[in-house]
Amino acid sequence: YGRRAEVSVQEILTCNAFGLGCDGGHAMAAQSSFEAGIAVEGERPYVCSDAAGEACAPRPWGARPTMCGGRDPGAWRFGSAYAVAGEPSMMAALVQGRALYTIFEVYS
Repeated sequence: YGRRAEVSVQEILTCNAFGLGCDGGHAMAAQSSFEAGIAVEGERPYVCSDAAGEACAPRPWGARPTMCGGRDPGAWRFGSAYAVAGEPSMMAALVQGRALYTIFEVYS
């Protein structure tokens, strides 16, 4: 504690239970990576960039799925993510002092 460490973006992409990565994701997907245990950026650096090419296009986005898990999930002080739906639930979350992250699903 007391030192700053950043989570591995590569593991959030590769190891989330929803299979969401470079094309977008959400807080619940990131939470699933944390629950399995996650490395710091220095241990598992981000391997894809604009110059990385086709190897980064499909899942697991340039990494190996076998790198996932096996760490103490409690090492990060990550509380949780939760889902609400509808205006009353969103208002209640704000009144309780919770952060609010929103996504919109638009159907045509």
